[in-house]
Amino acid sequence: MVAALAAVSMNAQVYLGGGIGFSTGKDKTEVSSGNTTTSSEDKTTRFNIEPEVGFKVADNMAVGVVLGFTTSKNEPSSSTTVKSNSFNIKPYFRYSFAQWDKVSLFCDAQVGVSTGKDKTEVTNGNTTTTNEIKTNRFSIAIVPGVAYQASNKISLVAKLGDGLGYWNTKKEYPSNRTVKENRFGLGLNTLGLTFGLYYNF
Repeated sequence: MVAALAAVSMNAQVYLGGGIGFSTGKDKTEVSSGNTTTSSEDKTTRFNIEPEVGFKVADNMAVGVVLGFTTSKNEPSSSTTVKSNSFNIKPYFRYSFAQWDKVSLFCDAQVGVSTGKDKTEVTNGNTTTTNEIKTNRFSIAIVPGVAYQASNKISLVAKLGDGLGYWNTKKEYPSNRTVKENRFGLGLNTLGLTFGLYYNF
C-alpha cells in the first residue's frame, strides 16, 4: 500500500493535505488429501483517500480534521464476493512535545466517527443473492508520530497506525441482528506506519 500526505500552508497557519492508499493481494490455500491437492485463492483489493485541513495555533500546536473514504473488494474462488465502503471523519489536536535539530515528535489526540456497509453477493447459477451489513464506529485515540524538516519548505511525517485508544463498533446484520464490539489497546493499520509529506509556503 502506498500512503502519502501533501499539505499546503497559507501564511504559515492553515494547511491542506490528504492521504491516498492502495493495496492488492492474494491468499492461496492448498489442501492435500492423499495424492490430490486442491487449491483456492482469495483476492483482496483496497483503496482509501483521506483529505485533511488544519490550523496552526502555535509553533508546537495545531488543530485539524481528516475526512476519509475507504473501499475494498474480496473475491474468493467460491461464488461469494464481499464489497465494503466506509466514510469517516477524525478531528484532532496535535502537540509537538520534543525536537532535536530537524526531527520532532508529536501526538495527535483524535476522535473518529465512521459509517459504512459490507455487501455480500452470493451467486448460484444465474441467481445472485445480496446481503448488507451496516457498520458504525466511534473511537478516541492518541496517535504518536515523528516529523523531519527536510528543508524550509518540506517536512516528512510518519504516524503509528491507529495509535492507542478505545474503539466502539456496532454491526447491524439482516434479520434485525446487531453485534456490538468494544476494544481498548494499540491499533495498527495495514503497514503499522503511515508516511506523509508536508509543503509549506
